[in-house]
Amino acid sequence: MRCGGSTRRFLEVRSSPLIESPWKRPICSLNSRRHEIGVHVHPREFGHEHDQLAELPPDRQRELIAQTRFEIADAVGTEPVSFRAGRHSASRETLRVLANLGFAVDASLNVRYDEYLPKDISERSEPFELNGITEIPVTHGELPTMSRCGVRALAERPVTTTAATLRADRWGCRGLTAFMHLAKTFKFISFYMHPYDATNYHDLENCGEMYRERMEKVIERLDNNSVQFVTAENISDLMDDGFDNI
Repeated sequence: MRCGGSTRRFLEVRSSPLIESPWKRPICSLNSRRHEIGVHVHPREFGHEHDQLAELPPDRQRELIAQTRFEIADAVGTEPVSFRAGRHSASRETLRVLANLGFAVDASLNVRYDEYLPKDISERSEPFELNGITEIPVTHGELPTMSRCGVRALAERPVTTTAATLRADRWGCRGLTAFMHLAKTFKFISFYMHPYDATNYHDLENCGEMYRERMEKVIERLDNNSVQFVTAENISDLMDDGFDNI
């Protein structure tokens, strides 16, 4: 995860109700501080009974995605080029809609959510091109069986570079240990979390201050290995170089 000079962060802004007042001002503030803002859609926030974007007709998917992007652009003055489906609910139709709308990057793919895409797509772990869009799957892999995480390696397959992994201590293997193994295994990693992981809002395992401490240790250890951080919009340029700079 490298980027050159100053670090930028990729944030997703959810469906249009959240970009109305009082959220508009903090979103504009984030945009002005060199955060990359992407589109994130949950159908329930538009009145649907379910929250699976992939189950909606393509025309309705396009409507929700386009509306959310328009309202974000109207709020911050910049049109987002990146997208992630709520609950990772994306199908081939979703990806075609994104391509037709001119998105450059999609981060909807997660090996744990494979209901709507074939395995040759859903099980990918590193960035790749599809329909003219750079796909950034959540990184996943396996832990070494001959290690302190051996039992977890057998019980939890695959392991993802997510906040859920970082927080969870399982079978004698700390989440930080599991996460760092993946971070050191791959040339490029895509990390996924929710803001509530860093708070006590949902009373999750090792959330709040404990999670923040673990996240600080991840960043410290990655920095010590000369790792750089990139945002979603920078990935396409690195792919053109064959990830030589990662």
